[in-house]
Amino acid sequence: MLLNNKNRYNIICINPRLIENKYISLLEKKSIILYALSDPINILKTGINHIDNPKTKQYITKNIKNFTLATNLKTLLPKISYYYENSNGVLDIKCANQHLLYSYTGFLDAISRLQRHAIGVYCIDSNMINIDNSFNTFCILQDIFNFPKKPTDKKLFLQRINMHRLYMLPTTLHLQSKCDNMAIKNIKIIISVYRYANTKEIFGKDINIDGMDIALLVCVKDYDMLMKDITLLQSAKYFLEKYFKLLQQNVENLKKNLINEKQILEHLKHEKDLRETLQTLLKDEVAYCRKYYPHVIAQWKYYLEFEKNNNLLQYKINVF
Repeated sequence: MLLNNKNRYNIICINPRLIENKYISLLEKKSIILYALSDPINILKTGINHIDNPKTKQYITKNIKNFTLATNLKTLLPKISYYYENSNGVLDIKCANQHLLYSYTGFLDAISRLQRHAIGVYCIDSNMINIDNSFNTFCILQDIFNFPKKPTDKKLFLQRINMHRLYMLPTTLHLQSKCDNMAIKNIKIIISVYRYANTKEIFGKDINIDGMDIALLVCVKDYDMLMKDITLLQSAKYFLEKYFKLLQQNVENLKKNLINEKQILEHLKHEKDLRETLQTLLKDEVAYCRKYYPHVIAQWKYYLEFEKNNNLLQYKINVF
């Protein structure tokens, strides 16, 4: 895409810590660096709750991806694995380590390495690209950067970017229908996430799980056959209703086990080495943000609390 559209805009998403110099050297034209500033403690929360995708993928078997009306629903949820889990496979704040801190910081380092390839740096508050603000934000960015056209489809901005808590999708429900000549015909219903399809045609209502619109995809011939087989249709709807409830409950259970910002702050209070490492990693970045984006850092509730805790701890050390 980059090579075939030299006269059009291309956006490259870069992880601050993973970008390599050899990739930077491939940039022939100086460009704008656009960065979404976010509360560092909030970023660490995202990091420690990150799913270990390769490991989790191993648990998604063929039977989880393909099932029938006779399948036991309890067998359709694979185990989920996290990068920062304990020996029992449970997400654990005690597994927060130097690797976590290093992996989820580094904004200013990336800016420095990209500087000679950039004509400027433009930072925005990460809240500007949340579900409520992202559409308007991209309209504003179009004016600033003169993109070819403004976005027009708001629906593109109303769903989650990732679907980690629906990690088993897409899946397929396999049905069998008897035709008039008594021959058995196979029908496949693909259960997925798709912005421009829904569940209403078959299920009778829209289904949204974890901010994602669920879609039921069926080829035209299979759909016509299913609509004629009323008994099979009702059985499929009953099974799907239980399946959707299973997915929703699984999402809620996963959310309950996630580590939050307050837990991170409490953990850092008792881990002097981690606390000091994070202070060092963020020192220049915070100074940069305070100088150029004070209105953004003023909204960093958890980082400001981290600073306050550090000051109190340092005071106690000096006094006692």
